[in-house]
Amino acid sequence: EIPDGVDIVISYEGENKNIEVATLGIPEKPVAKIGETTYTLLEDAINACSNSNEEQATTIQLINNAYVSRQLNILEGQNIKLDLNDNDIISYVKDETFVNNGKFEITDSTEVNIKINMEEKVDNEYGFIYKDGYLISNNSGVHNSTANSCIPIDLTAYDGTKLILKVNAKISSESGRDIGYATLRDSTNTTMPLYSDTNGRFIYISGSVAEKEYTVELVGGKSYNLYFGYRKDGSSNSNDDKFTITDISVVKKISGLYNFGEAIINNSEMNLGNIRISCYNQGLNTGNIRNVINNTGNMNINGTIIYGLAYTQPIYNSGNLDVIGGEIIGNGGDYCEGIYNYEDGIANIYNFSITGCTSNSGRASIYLAGTSQIKIYNIYISGYSCILSDSTHENSIEIYGGEFKSSFNTMRLNKGNAKMEEKDNSVITMLSNNSECIYTGNNSNLIINGGTITSNRYE
Repeated sequence: EIPDGVDIVISYEGENKNIEVATLGIPEKPVAKIGETTYTLLEDAINACSNSNEEQATTIQLINNAYVSRQLNILEGQNIKLDLNDNDIISYVKDETFVNNGKFEITDSTEVNIKINMEEKVDNEYGFIYKDGYLISNNSGVHNSTANSCIPIDLTAYDGTKLILKVNAKISSESGRDIGYATLRDSTNTTMPLYSDTNGRFIYISGSVAEKEYTVELVGGKSYNLYFGYRKDGSSNSNDDKFTITDISVVKKISGLYNFGEAIINNSEMNLGNIRISCYNQGLNTGNIRNVINNTGNMNINGTIIYGLAYTQPIYNSGNLDVIGGEIIGNGGDYCEGIYNYEDGIANIYNFSITGCTSNSGRASIYLAGTSQIKIYNIYISGYSCILSDSTHENSIEIYGGEFKSSFNTMRLNKGNAKMEEKDNSVITMLSNNSECIYTGNNSNLIINGGTITSNRYE
């Protein structure tokens, strides 16, 4: 058992002090504050909050990353808002990091969304011209030429903020010969990079590549140069012969909760905001499944990104769950079910995404057990099986919009009720690449009022 006042202390070793070492010790640097009072342990800040059912939440703001070795309990009567403030919580707790029996919200108050101006950039004979909202290379058909452009990005106003540069790009060129590339460097480096220079390069594409988002992490407080190039060799010209930049932006890297055990048990009222939640350790087997979030109370999820692994259930719900925005990323793990709705659980899902979940029979991106109910108003699901209901209980699902792609049954109703209806300009599409798109058991009921349903099994 870890003594009071002792927690995880991080030190840095190695020649460049870039190896992070976690040990037990007495923290000296404050990690959180309530008003002007600082705390070296997040646990102490939580314990300092009143449990007298205050109507207004007490705000705990992180001022550094918090490393946690003991379970954090929000007591009945406590009302706490935890603001990550561009910091992370790294938990070494074996079981759940947070157990909530009060009112609890985890959010991040810092926001950055910078739209980079894509002006015409022709620094030499060939560069990138601005047309119809895009930057397009202008050396089409010119053998042995390179179009180069540089866009300065000033982030000095965001000192210490963790940021992400996003560049959307596409190419139509001679495959393997004519190359589109992008490189990011410190503003003090003003040398235009060659296509073969890998230092800072994060885009390198050729042939026919559809529009895609490419990202690179930054730290605020300095300026950068973003270089684009389209290099053509001396052979033939193919396709549209151009490299196109469709969008450039800088956003804040989402802060999060990183766990070696499970993340959250909510037995009361809880809100999750624009954060990310992930676990480092997967479950052991089908008899030892980890729940990233276990909700038995009332939970609102708004813009949260939740990561799963093998033998995990990112959301395990038997309470009341409202989801608006965000996504579940299963990372391709076996026996990873995105949302497991069981007992009398009720879930309402709006504008959400579930990808990379289970590829195992009897599992699905959304699984309905017990007498649970789910209503979906807009969702994107791509996986082995999108929706599956158990064969012993009468549960229900209503779908009012979404795109569903699967390699097995897109929706398999063993028992229970389902309704699909396009309304309020919503669209429903279902595609199965290797099986029946919708399977209904003898004890199931299905009502369809619109939608496009396709199976490629017999094609």
